[in-house]
Amino acid sequence: MLLKVTFLIVNSPAWNKGRINCSSSTAEVVKAYEAQYAKDMDNFLKARAHEIVHGGLIVLVFPGRPL
Repeated sequence: MLLKVTFLIVNSPAWNKGRINCSSSTAEVVKAYEAQYAKDMDNFLKARAHEIVHGGLIVLVFPGRPL
């Protein structure tokens, strides 16, 4: 889950003023999003690994934009 408690603490460096993206945010906010993304993806992929049959495939599509 991306929205963690540190994102809700107004005086935290990770506070993003209620926004859900970090494209124009401070370095602290970007680092917090990156760290949470890494945890979320790890949990997601571990969960999918339990569902896929041996030798099976998964296709992940991530829309994005260049930096």
